[in-house]
Amino acid sequence: NQAGCDSIVTLDLTISGGVSVNVDNIQDVTCANGADGSAEVIASGGTSPYSYNWIPSGETTANATNLPAGTNTVEVTDAAGCATTIDVTIDSPAPIGLGTSVIHAADCGINNGSISIIPGGGTPGYTFEWENGTTSSNLDSLTAGNYQVTITDAEGCTLDTSFTVNTSNYFDFYVSPTDTTILLGESIEISTNVEDGVNGTTYEWTPAEGLSCTTCTSPIATPESTTTYYVTATTPDGCSATDSVVVKVNDEDPCKDLYIPNMFSPNGDGQNDEFCVYGDCISNYQISIYDRWGELVFSSEDQTECWNGKYRGKLMNTGVFVYKLKLTTQEGEDIEASGNINLIR
Repeated sequence: NQAGCDSIVTLDLTISGGVSVNVDNIQDVTCANGADGSAEVIASGGTSPYSYNWIPSGETTANATNLPAGTNTVEVTDAAGCATTIDVTIDSPAPIGLGTSVIHAADCGINNGSISIIPGGGTPGYTFEWENGTTSSNLDSLTAGNYQVTITDAEGCTLDTSFTVNTSNYFDFYVSPTDTTILLGESIEISTNVEDGVNGTTYEWTPAEGLSCTTCTSPIATPESTTTYYVTATTPDGCSATDSVVVKVNDEDPCKDLYIPNMFSPNGDGQNDEFCVYGDCISNYQISIYDRWGELVFSSEDQTECWNGKYRGKLMNTGVFVYKLKLTTQEGEDIEASGNINLIR
């Protein structure tokens, strides 16, 4: 000091060796890419107590759970602020996959397709649940379409996947026209139609009655009564399809009998107000009507045109008129007829 006195001070300093961290009790994740792993770190050295920070899970204890697969980093800090970091690796089992899968197409569009699968990865001891409730690794008697399955391994890990069963040698087949009606004695052609142009297709029609042939593509049908015709088409690959058509026969005479009334009353009461010639299936129609002095008062070549009793726009008086009629029937018979018409007012 200023007085010239000296003193000696002795200090004891303790220097710690830093924090040491060991890893124990590592538990890997149960399923591929899971986050249920765990690990414990044991800290020593430095100055207790210790604090912990797990990255990326954010856990803050020595024993961390819910760790994801992969590399996890833990930072341990003692009371003096000294820190040590260490990486902890959490392993993951291989994901569930398909070791092999065999898919057989459904031939001809029928239910003979199949799926057979052998999974891999995960933990063996697999179970299966298909969308139709089947629990085996194989599906049989399948039509074309998509099929979904959930595969579960021994640890409860799952894989959802689907398979497509295609169809082979399938062809679309139909008959035209659709159900139809003809008159008794008439004929109609029935045609088969195979889409995608399957060459070499053969045909078998039943029943044979009323058909021009039973193995041709488009037979002529002339049934005597209403008949359902069936046809089976078979391709060279053995695929077959069946369709049908109903040919209804109308046996009623469509041509009504010829009827020529002998009186009418054009008085506006809505009954028999016109003189008409009735009957169907008539051609070459001609009618002329004369008064009692032989003067032409009405003529027409249209059967639907009836006489309303007027001549030159004026209603005729009560009297007897004469008609002369010519026509041809459906059978080709030419008819000429004449007679009296009574006009009553």
